[in-house]
Amino acid sequence: MWQLGVPTPELQWRVELPSGHYALLDFAWPALQKWGECDGRIKYTDPLMLAGRTSEQVIAEQVARQTAVERATRWTCDRWGSPELGTIAEFARFLRSVGLLPGRTA
Repeated sequence: MWQLGVPTPELQWRVELPSGHYALLDFAWPALQKWGECDGRIKYTDPLMLAGRTSEQVIAEQVARQTAVERATRWTCDRWGSPELGTIAEFARFLRSVGLLPGRTA
């Protein structure tokens, strides 16, 4: 992101949730009212990461967390992983498509 000129994100931004819990966002741009999460497939497949849960349970928890954060912040979330990180050009296209990098998305 730095090499591409994306505004510097706040890392591990803490968001207090109405439940009394909190969420740590991978990347946050408070001035842009955006946040981003970067997850690998291992999160959904590795038994240690699953910690006794199914992939479906992990995805459901992720959706619930994202919804809670979006309600608490009114910010939009963008997610990326290996498919968007193949090359710097592919990542730049993705970042343009979500409004984090100026320029054409094509």
